[in-house]
Amino acid sequence: MGEAEPLAAQHTGQTQRAVAPSVEALGRGDVGAALPERAHPFSYNPAHSAALPTQITAFRIQGAGSGHVADPLRHMSRGGPGEILNGEPTDFDDDFQTFADSTRRVGARPSILEATIALPSFVYRRGPYAVSGGATVHSLLNQRFRSDGPDAIPIADHRARTDVTLSGTVGYDASAHVPGLRLGVTLNALQRYVSTLERRIDRVRPTDKMPVVESTPLLDQLTFFDSRAPQNPVWVGRNVSFDVGAMYTVSAFDLPGTLHVGAAAFDLWASEFTFSLQDTAPRIPLLGPLLPDQSAPVVNGRVSPSDPLSDAQAERFQIDPSVRVGAAYTQEAWGPFRNLAVAVDYQDYRRPSVEQSALAHLHVGAEAQYDILIARLGINQGYPTAGVGLRMGHIHVDYAFYGREEGSSFRETYNYVNTLQVALRF
Repeated sequence: MGEAEPLAAQHTGQTQRAVAPSVEALGRGDVGAALPERAHPFSYNPAHSAALPTQITAFRIQGAGSGHVADPLRHMSRGGPGEILNGEPTDFDDDFQTFADSTRRVGARPSILEATIALPSFVYRRGPYAVSGGATVHSLLNQRFRSDGPDAIPIADHRARTDVTLSGTVGYDASAHVPGLRLGVTLNALQRYVSTLERRIDRVRPTDKMPVVESTPLLDQLTFFDSRAPQNPVWVGRNVSFDVGAMYTVSAFDLPGTLHVGAAAFDLWASEFTFSLQDTAPRIPLLGPLLPDQSAPVVNGRVSPSDPLSDAQAERFQIDPSVRVGAAYTQEAWGPFRNLAVAVDYQDYRRPSVEQSALAHLHVGAEAQYDILIARLGINQGYPTAGVGLRMGHIHVDYAFYGREEGSSFRETYNYVNTLQVALRF
């Protein structure tokens, strides 16, 4: 495969799912198929809704970024020889080659910048039935510099998307028929805004601006693009899909705790996106698509409303079906600790962009609570993860540090990411 593929390898960017992964789950290795949790009742297994009490999440704000997310932006902001940032290099001399080599080193690892705002969500239980629903706005920027060879000019490969998702789940506790069995199905309605930049570094211009790093004092410090210039075009598409899941509490063994198994299939029967150019480009990160009056016209002369997103670009933003199976062992208390859990998940994809080793599909983790503090440890795709949570009444704060593989083999193209979440739940 070419160098462009690893950025779309087997992680959240692989399937392009609109729902951001749970910070709680990421801290424990991104396991969740058999562990119901208040944070994401319709994210890791639709059957979770039938295992949770009635609850309301008033709001949830989540942000994530690679440890090196600013490196490529700062590198380009320092500029290169001649007029490289204006797309007019005087000549490809030794100075330019030195700059190109340093660009390859800086861009060897993809980086991400991510933000999520979850609007009010709920779980409502009545007898064996449960319903849950919610809405999220999720923005993700993937960026890297890739090169087709040691003598080739590096290419700036940036992709941004903002997803507005409505999700609703119906769950059923089937224990009256099969003791310990719970089922669920989720309907997702998604509107996706995407923008891409894929250009040789000698042809990057100040007008090349992504919709996520846009017009805020903080993010303008990171971007080498001129904040006063028009943005790249933004395309919008719509999608509807179903998720199904099951969870079973195993009662065949005499254990001090409880053993659960779970399985879920995501984005089944999903309609394909047909992207069309929208008239405006969002000026505000994350919420831009919801605020048309904060937008600016697309005026860069490179596209017209009749121009579609190319097939290769559109394919990067399609949602492919995926499957997650897992098992979890939980115990309510052990000494001073509560809510102990050890779990393992295996995740697979119908059409992976990059075929990976079995290790890249594996997630293992554990967590335990002491008073208001929750500690989490795990392994995600062969990389360590750690997390901590605070439960201060209705206010929940969670942090996770995790690694993930974005290439085809262990430690080929890896990323370490920090993510933080604040939520108000009842």
